[in-house]
Amino acid sequence: MALLRSAGVPARTIGGYLIGDSGYAKQHFWTELYLPNFGWLPADPALGAKGGPKDFPLPANAADYYFGSISNRHIAFSKGLLQAKKISPNGKTLPQEDVHSLQTIYAEAVGNLESYESRWQDLQIIEKH
Repeated sequence: MALLRSAGVPARTIGGYLIGDSGYAKQHFWTELYLPNFGWLPADPALGAKGGPKDFPLPANAADYYFGSISNRHIAFSKGLLQAKKISPNGKTLPQEDVHSLQTIYAEAVGNLESYESRWQDLQIIEKH
């Protein structure tokens, strides 16, 4: 994405998950680039370089396939970074350590809370059809 942007091509990060043969869900990021008169084109350089997880099936022509195509095993949660703003000027915000949704803030507390906890859990595929 950085290379595309440095060449003047609009590009954005896509944050989500890859689903493997065993049903596991692994956090994954890929990119989209914008082509005038065409729209957003997906690209996954990591999978194109055959750098996928062990039980993730890759086509023989992975470099060609993952430039312009994304498999149905990609689940996108967000497109581009969301610069989240505080809801309250007096609110206490917590930065996001594990970036799942590409948001800069994942929790905000206001008032006299004694404790609070918010966590992302990894996706789990419970049934395959």
